[in-house]
Amino acid sequence: MFRLKKWGLSLEPEGFIGCGDCYGNPKFLDGEFILTSYVVRAEVSDSEKRLKLFTVSGSCYVMDYADINESCLESTRAVLSGRGIPVDLRMCVALKEQKDRAVKERLTGVLKPNELYVVMQGGIGVSEAYFKTEKGSVVPVRVKVHTGMFQDSIIVADWQTGLCDWRIFPSVFSVEPYHWSDGLEAVHMKNIGEDFVFKGSKGEILCRSGDTTVVRKGDFVGEGLLSPDTVNGKSLFSADNGDLFQ
Repeated sequence: MFRLKKWGLSLEPEGFIGCGDCYGNPKFLDGEFILTSYVVRAEVSDSEKRLKLFTVSGSCYVMDYADINESCLESTRAVLSGRGIPVDLRMCVALKEQKDRAVKERLTGVLKPNELYVVMQGGIGVSEAYFKTEKGSVVPVRVKVHTGMFQDSIIVADWQTGLCDWRIFPSVFSVEPYHWSDGLEAVHMKNIGEDFVFKGSKGEILCRSGDTTVVRKGDFVGEGLLSPDTVNGKSLFSADNGDLFQ
């Protein structure tokens, strides 16, 4: 059995499929976003609070209720109601919110003010991010994938308040930072994917699978402009630039 996190369901012309970040399937990197084959059977276990999908390819995907992707609720609701699958989405959302509260409470005791916590899918992506403010509260931070002309990047930033802004070039084996905002003291990287290295100014830092590695602002390689369609990490064509041209 394989596992899907941040999962959702989608109706397709010939049936329905699952989607999400995949773990345990040797065909994919841990944390890689996938679309499953068509689903032939679904099993619900309210006692375990999980849903199992069996696909035409012979795979079985397990999805915990608490790992639901809230941005996919409408498509997921359409599949569940249309196929008569008895999963209570209100329970899923409640469990996810409960899980999120528990994460924030735990990180309150782990992070110092002005530190960032990110869940890394190996070197290929960031699935979650939280920042501890100067006042001691832990808040979620948006993760955005920027598709560059020559190189993609991941931007972890609070666009509204400017609390933090951390940007990296991802790859299978390494992560290279290219922007680290003023005031950001450290980044705690919880790696739930494959081993990778963080390319710091004082050498490469190994981030082992299952471990949390802390990098501090002194480890940052320094401002870089490696992609011609970005200016200090901000895309010239992005709607998130704010007053870049003002």
